Amino acid sequence: MAVSTKSYLLNLPSQIVIDASLIMSLLFEDESNPLTTNFFLQCAEESVEFFSPDVVHYEVANAIKSAVCSKRLSIEHVNQRLDKLVLLNIQTNLSVDLSDLVKIAVKYYISAYDGAYVLLAQQLNAPLCTRDKKLAEKLGTEVNCLVF
Repeated sequence: MAVSTKSYLLNLPSQIVIDASLIMSLLFEDESNPLTTNFFLQCAEESVEFFSPDVVHYEVANAIKSAVCSKRLSIEHVNQRLDKLVLLNIQTNLSVDLSDLVKIAVKYYISAYDGAYVLLAQQLNAPLCTRDKKLAEKLGTEVNCLVF
């Protein structure tokens, strides 16, 4: 019996800010769970646009490097993971005001890297999708955050 693919999440907006922690759940099976898998499937079905600050590429590259160094991933499989990243078609190169970024980071006591995601989500009026529960707790209800 086929399972309906429409039973994932509630209404998703057309634009979503996605952070490196959620991307890693797509790139590494051991970081995935049914909720994240269904999230990415629903986003693909509904042609949701992904946005991230430029730092996302460096964060993902660093996580992949760490996976290689810890022998969790062979160097031969790095390009497979990077190809998956490219397929997400994440829109980057979006400018954020550094002064606003520092204010956000200080206000929520988060890193400037995390602040860049928060600021972008606010600028786009889009939810920030993450697996970082601690970040979501710091943001409270002031920032639209979907935690997986």
